[in-house]
Amino acid sequence: MYTRTARWATEGDKAMEQQPYVPPEAVTSPQDRWTLIGVLKDGGSGEASYAIGLWEEQVRIACRWNGWDGSPTGNPQSRGLPTWMVMEADAAAGLVQALNLTDALLELAARQHAELTRR
Repeated sequence: MYTRTARWATEGDKAMEQQPYVPPEAVTSPQDRWTLIGVLKDGGSGEASYAIGLWEEQVRIACRWNGWDGSPTGNPQSRGLPTWMVMEADAAAGLVQALNLTDALLELAARQHAELTRR
């Protein structure tokens, strides 16, 4: 289980203390090219997660395997930090359809829009 001293935990983040893996919304690497927009699906401990973000300013889908009690960082990882594997643009549409991520994309877009209009 996580504690607040874990390098990926944010101060006061109780959700991270309850999970046996790094939550996908806390995975921000590779930082030099990737900007996380939102998590589309968190499969849970030992399962896959999917996200949408910007890879070199292009919208992309990314995936990773969540960790578990014995290996909380999951896969892929770089120098002990959890990372995303960014999918080719051509593969994204098929992946979204195959995994039924369309609703998650629409919900995320609605949340982003509501947040932007509140500012």
